[in-house]
Amino acid sequence: MAVWKEKQVFHLKKGEAKKVFFNAAFLSSGHIHYNIQSKDGTNACKIWWTLGPFGKNKDMGIHHNTGKLPIKGILWQKLKMKALQADTTITIHIDVEYVPLQIGYSRRF
Repeated sequence: MAVWKEKQVFHLKKGEAKKVFFNAAFLSSGHIHYNIQSKDGTNACKIWWTLGPFGKNKDMGIHHNTGKLPIKGILWQKLKMKALQADTTITIHIDVEYVPLQIGYSRRF
């Protein structure tokens, strides 16, 4: 089991959507903590997951100010956020435990 802790800051223009988290690991669990600050004070973003293996979107709705989202992935997942009414700054703190995927092959002689 590996641990991933990181802080990232994203700047989104009004109406812009951006991938803020991607994880390709087996049996991930943890949280993404977020802080949303927009120039007009609404502090709101639309949030959704895209989940593997088939890329299904899971709408999480509109979130305001600060909060956390659970991470429970079987294979891979992407978290996307979209600025709604104004230019927005999003800070995320990642706190995830996961089993890394090993991609490649083994050849025996």
